[in-house]
Amino acid sequence: MREAELRVRERWPELAVAAVQVPHDPVRALVEEAEEQPGAESLVLGSRGLGAVAGFLVGSVSRRVLTRVGCPVVLVRKGEAAGEAGGGEVVVGVDPYQGAAEVLGHAFAAAERRGLPLRAVYAWTLPVAYQYAGIAASVDVSGEMQGFAEGELARVVQPWRAEHPGVTVVEEVLNARPAKVLAERAAAGAELVVIGRRVRRSPLGAHLGSVAHAVLHHVPCPVAVVPYERTPEEKQEAGDE
Repeated sequence: MREAELRVRERWPELAVAAVQVPHDPVRALVEEAEEQPGAESLVLGSRGLGAVAGFLVGSVSRRVLTRVGCPVVLVRKGEAAGEAGGGEVVVGVDPYQGAAEVLGHAFAAAERRGLPLRAVYAWTLPVAYQYAGIAASVDVSGEMQGFAEGELARVVQPWRAEHPGVTVVEEVLNARPAKVLAERAAAGAELVVIGRRVRRSPLGAHLGSVAHAVLHHVPCPVAVVPYERTPEEKQEAGDE
């Protein structure tokens, strides 16, 4: 612990550093420490790397902490320091209908601190029923959905553009699987990938969505997972009470 603290102090002498050893279960200790720090910006965890293609091996401690802590969690693959992975851009996966404010806020702040451009990605897939309807009516449903999706991404990104005018933003909307697109953009040289995680209160069921799970296992650069809770409007649209 002392050696790690010394290395950090030598590399970033302007940074206030405190090293604490806690005699508790790792998950409990990390969650409590993150929750007890007022205004904690993030919790950073290491992860064993499987190579540039395979990405992360997320251990049981990281998985459990990730689904319990209330602040953003950054997972850094072994061999890469956060802020030094690719040097190209910050990539954020956006769902305009869930957690967009929290996820975009974290992504814009990260891009601004690093002096990097931000790529906001909204990947969507057309339900099979709509494909059939489009064929039956001879209407380009996919083309109409693409235009609508572009407008929805622009709508949620615009307030953050205004708040962070110094950040160069690229908006990308694709008819594709989100995890696949994010993995491809990360492999192209991203320094950080930002994704959302919906907070689930029930002790049952998966607490990490399929997109987040896939990204964590297949993205080679550091990944920031930002928790969010659905707004009353989002719950109503989803049919929840």
